[in-house]
Amino acid sequence: MNACVRSSSKSDIRAAVEETIGNVKEPKLFIYNAPTGRLAEVAEEIQKVFPHVPSIGTTGTALFGNQTADDVLVVAALCDGITVLNGVIKDAETCPIYDEVSLRDKANSLHPGKDDTVCLEFVTNSEEKMVSTMNVSLGGKVPIVGGSVFDAKAKGDTKVAVNGKLYANACAYALIKNNTGKIRTYTENIYKLVDGGRKHVATKVNRATKELVEMDGVPAATQYSEDLNIPVGQITGNVLKNPLGRIVGDDVYIASQYDIGRNNSLVCYKQVNMNDTVGILELDDYKQIRKDTNERMRRENKKISFIFTVNCIYRLGLFNNEGYTHTYLQDLNALGPYLGYTGGGEQYKSQHVNQTMVAAVFE
Repeated sequence: MNACVRSSSKSDIRAAVEETIGNVKEPKLFIYNAPTGRLAEVAEEIQKVFPHVPSIGTTGTALFGNQTADDVLVVAALCDGITVLNGVIKDAETCPIYDEVSLRDKANSLHPGKDDTVCLEFVTNSEEKMVSTMNVSLGGKVPIVGGSVFDAKAKGDTKVAVNGKLYANACAYALIKNNTGKIRTYTENIYKLVDGGRKHVATKVNRATKELVEMDGVPAATQYSEDLNIPVGQITGNVLKNPLGRIVGDDVYIASQYDIGRNNSLVCYKQVNMNDTVGILELDDYKQIRKDTNERMRRENKKISFIFTVNCIYRLGLFNNEGYTHTYLQDLNALGPYLGYTGGGEQYKSQHVNQTMVAAVFE
């Protein structure tokens, strides 16, 4: 498979689209990040230039080359050696199951093999419900790698685009089979359970509002405060240093706390379920973890033709605070052409997570 990632800062959308994809030869799929407020124009123009080529896109902050930007058009064109079927799952909040059959039939028609097919997606909301629905359709045969749409400038008016049309309350997806190599997926967590930290049981939750109400029968914020010996009022501001984690066996899925609810609950971006094991996390040696991830990608993929990756906005904020963002982008760019998206959350296989990197690497 071949891929190219191009950007344009031109304000004229027709000119920007021409600059990014005008001379692309035989594209099979476009994945793009449009400037805030320009998604409809970009989607329509790409459809005009290549009316029969599948495309998915959204707005927010893109990572490409050694840059991050939310005011330019960034397009990844995937060409040669792949088969693509894309679509949209509508009514994410109320009835995503309506489009489940279409997704299942498309996935089955690709005849996915071992490590050669992936489902890339952008979702606007209701991530846990969407991930569950999609995994039913995909039957464990096709891994999901994607992100929750996050565009601060859009002020909550988030949308996705599929083949020139815009959708709210929806998930845009692209099923891709690599006919000439593998597609391997990766997730990277740079946090660990606090040294000597206790594990707790979620004894009361509010799934509708994603509140962890009680841990071990104690108000969640009170328990967090006692564990780290910090005031309740500092808990939400402490999220980059000490987020919550949902612990499943040896795996840790981060649930970022962002508000204190009634009766000292913790409101999170990831849903915590009754009887989940939860713990407070701390930042690990993220530079070494990053080095290990990059080395693993190089070792496992003979020739990297494209990387699609999603980083949480909190994770990028941490890197900015640490003065590490430029190094991160340089290291990622050295692996091969990539398109990165900065999400409000990440989806990986069967999980919706926070403060994590997820990636699909194409040989």
